[in-house]
Amino acid sequence: MLNAELLEHSPLSVARAGDRSRHILRATLLGFLLAAELVHLGIPIVPSLNPTLVGWWLPIVLSGRKLGEAALGGLLVTVFLSWPIVRSEIPAAVAAPGLARRNLWLAIHLVLVGLTAMWLAYGTASGSFSTSSSLTWFIAGTLLLPATAITWSNALVRSNFWVDWLRNKPSAFVAGAITAVLTRTSNTFIEMLWPPLRQYTFVTVELILHALRLPVVSDPSRNVLGTARFAVSIAPACSGLEGIALICAFIAAYLWFYRADYRFPAALVLFPAGIAIIWILNAFRITALILIGQWSSDLAVTGFHTVAGWIFFNFTALGLVSGSHRVGWLTRFGPTDATSSATTAPNPAVPYLIPMMLTIAAAMVTAPFANGFDVCYPLRVILTAAAVWWYRDRIGAALFGFSWASAGLGTLCFLSWIAMTHPDRAADATIAAHLASMSIPALGGWTLFRVFGAVVTVPLAEELFFRGYLQRKLIASDFENVPFDRFTWTSFVVSSLAFGLLHQSWIAGVIAGTLFSLAIYRRGQLADAITAHATANALLAAYVIASGAWSLWT
Repeated sequence: MLNAELLEHSPLSVARAGDRSRHILRATLLGFLLAAELVHLGIPIVPSLNPTLVGWWLPIVLSGRKLGEAALGGLLVTVFLSWPIVRSEIPAAVAAPGLARRNLWLAIHLVLVGLTAMWLAYGTASGSFSTSSSLTWFIAGTLLLPATAITWSNALVRSNFWVDWLRNKPSAFVAGAITAVLTRTSNTFIEMLWPPLRQYTFVTVELILHALRLPVVSDPSRNVLGTARFAVSIAPACSGLEGIALICAFIAAYLWFYRADYRFPAALVLFPAGIAIIWILNAFRITALILIGQWSSDLAVTGFHTVAGWIFFNFTALGLVSGSHRVGWLTRFGPTDATSSATTAPNPAVPYLIPMMLTIAAAMVTAPFANGFDVCYPLRVILTAAAVWWYRDRIGAALFGFSWASAGLGTLCFLSWIAMTHPDRAADATIAAHLASMSIPALGGWTLFRVFGAVVTVPLAEELFFRGYLQRKLIASDFENVPFDRFTWTSFVVSSLAFGLLHQSWIAGVIAGTLFSLAIYRRGQLADAITAHATANALLAAYVIASGAWSLWT
């Protein structure tokens, strides 16, 4: 029997590790390519094509964005239902021989992408997408766009992988196809729920305003509600349906990942509880919007209204998670006993979670009153820095270090971020006006805190959470014993996606998260991910200050 230590450091082991790194890098670059194509290309919307020319089915597939969402939903269901196969087979398929053939598929894919770009450019410039002749263009797209998807897929893994996947789990593909069809067709039926739900929301907000003894101005025919000083129009999107969909998706994902901790079907009670709570909070959100509007309409519209839904969703999600663990008949291990924690060892997750939680909490408190410019941003920096300092004895050794390769990945992240995000000129002007109104000392202090936050506290908080905790927690529950360079596709993909969803430009965020993960995989040091993140943010800070693109900092 070979000695384990010798085997670990043998040339064969090193070669395999190098091959794994190359395969991961190639798959990552293909992911970047797909993200760039989704951002800069896409399926056009054909709004004025006469449905009578082609039949009743055209409205079902007309909107490219909704069609893409349906396809993505079907794919996620397929992957979910066949996850053991995907988890075990995809890494082997990516690393399988036949790289030359996959490179040929990649070349064909790039040719098809070029043809797709020409098709979109000519169709848009000539007006073919908005006339009755667009049917020809639409049919061309239905052939060209799937071809680009097929060639990209075959460039990623061996061609017969998809056939084997379908043969081994046909039911997952059937369920995915049904989900895609239902997702696309059910949008119309879901929109039918908006008017009655909006009416219930309207009545609830009106009752709350009357209970507060305010002089209510109500016009149900136009869905306008408020007071003589400030009123709002409750649009269908304000009915609370979007919040209900988001909280249901969160509960479903949470119960799946922590299914071993809960009793079923009792745990399904979280769904009606979440729906009720998020809908009630939506009514309070609109009420609060009207109340804030009495004082400042700008603050209500540009401050509170833009972030209140996010805040209430976070409160609901965290409340459900925390509360469910205190209900004995929901969990397998009984309610959490807070009194016993004093005798147990310190929770190893706390140092990795608290800085991020304080950053989010500070943003939730200050953002609703920012009015387009968060003058209280230094509060986030101070709280996050204090948390990192407080736990320095437990995590300090992992935070410090530098490598030029990680700085290079950070530079690549900055370049991709600039290429894939665009400044909001209206927001730039608003922030610039606020900065111009500040005194020189105040302006210098705010800028100093903003740069320090971007370069120091934000990379520390986010990397501690996403790469230090989440990426390892997805591998094993005792995450502290998981090396930083331990790679699994699940932890790599999920942590990168979660990082991207934290940002407004989520595709650019996913790319950034991927690059930071690659930085930590290279040497197995959390400091490398922090270095890459800090480099990217430092370059972005210099770009923002030099160009005045302040909205890239929001």
